[in-house]
Amino acid sequence: FMQGNMVGTGPYTLTAWNRGENIQLEIFDNYWGTPAFLDVRIEIGPTPDVRVLGLRAGDFDTIEADPSFIGDIEGAEGVTIFGQGLTVEPIHIGFNLNIPEGALPAEDTIPTDFFHDPLVRRAFNHAFDYAGFIDGALGGFGDFNPHYIPQGIFGYDPAAPVYDAQDLAMAEQLFTEAGYCPEGFVVSVITEEANLFETAALVLKDSLESLPCNIEVRVLAVAEAQFDDAHAQDPIEYAMWVKNADPFADPHSYVSSYQHPDGEWGVIHGFANGYADPEKVGDLIDAAEIELDSDARAAIYSELQFMLYDDPMWLIAGQEGVVAAYRSWLKGWESNPLWPRPSLKFALIDK
Repeated sequence: FMQGNMVGTGPYTLTAWNRGENIQLEIFDNYWGTPAFLDVRIEIGPTPDVRVLGLRAGDFDTIEADPSFIGDIEGAEGVTIFGQGLTVEPIHIGFNLNIPEGALPAEDTIPTDFFHDPLVRRAFNHAFDYAGFIDGALGGFGDFNPHYIPQGIFGYDPAAPVYDAQDLAMAEQLFTEAGYCPEGFVVSVITEEANLFETAALVLKDSLESLPCNIEVRVLAVAEAQFDDAHAQDPIEYAMWVKNADPFADPHSYVSSYQHPDGEWGVIHGFANGYADPEKVGDLIDAAEIELDSDARAAIYSELQFMLYDDPMWLIAGQEGVVAAYRSWLKGWESNPLWPRPSLKFALIDK
């Protein structure tokens, strides 16, 4: 219903909805609360280049940005760059352990139980060029987190092991032990095009194909709508995909969604097919959810982070830094750590 109908506009009235182009809002003079300062026009779908040029020219007051924009914006007259802290939605590459027979792209040569083997999942994690992704694509605005609690969330253990450095020798050894080196394989990864997700997929491709194992990674970069359709499948008909985590304020939401064998992605991806001890993982997550003592709860999450390092269900490319860009004439601009992009609090902004 809400894809085609207005459902509450708060301090604004909706004056135009030009689908695929823009949304225009005007101040609602009879709003019960604090009135908005300015009318709003939200431009939809500009490419990164158009966004950057529009911001530099003053056509846009603020744009949706990520660390890859910094080089094109830094030093621009009248533009302020905000770059502090980390988002709580790490960019991750999913491993599918629940692939239907005959569903993979015809070019893929991996078996449907490919990611059931923890040696394979660990090999992928060791092979990835983390420094290349953080220092290159993210411009240094990023860090790493364990499986699966981001920095900044209760329960994050800075002493927990993380995959944060490429180790090609270890990756080759693990692929060899798993029986995939030097024989090799072809695998596809689906991602949205023209963003950090595609970049992460390309870094994965370069990393794996640099091994002496005859590996080919096919990056299927598609339009957002096409990716969303593929990502919404259950079961998913691809071995891997790239996206970011949903942002949450509590650790249970992360471990339940992204690690529990009976959680959202645990069911879709078939985590129980690969965990060494799926029952223990589930029991620890369930125990932490109802634990009232904060120290005891943190200790459970710490145990999980250590255990899941050796049994990873994801490849976490990086925890993206918070980056935003806006014209210096804006007043009242604030960053929301749970959604550090232009949000719905436009009513707070003035010039």
